[in-house]
Amino acid sequence: MVLRTWNLKLFSSPRCSPHNTTIINQLAANENSKPIKKRLIADYKILPNPASDLICIKGSKVNEKLQVIVYDVNERVVKTESLTLDGNNTQLKLDLINGIYFVNLVNENGFRTVKKLIIAK
Repeated sequence: MVLRTWNLKLFSSPRCSPHNTTIINQLAANENSKPIKKRLIADYKILPNPASDLICIKGSKVNEKLQVIVYDVNERVVKTESLTLDGNNTQLKLDLINGIYFVNLVNENGFRTVKKLIIAK
């Protein structure tokens, strides 16, 4: 678990409006109350890497449901797919141009991991 400590000093200032003070208090309250999701411990592999059009996603759990979101280097979503791992792997067809992409894998519990993928045709 990651613990964060925030030291906030509130002071009276003509530039500090009541609205700004409320926002600072909300940030401090939210930081203490929101749960922190951990990085996914289960190991996923994307093969082959570099790939051309077809990738295989391998996981450690059988029949796990995944949301796959592929981003380009400019953070644009280029592909979104909901998959179920058949056994512990599945294939995904990609129609992407050559380049570097980031594959965001989110499981049914909301835990996520990101893998780098290179497309070279």
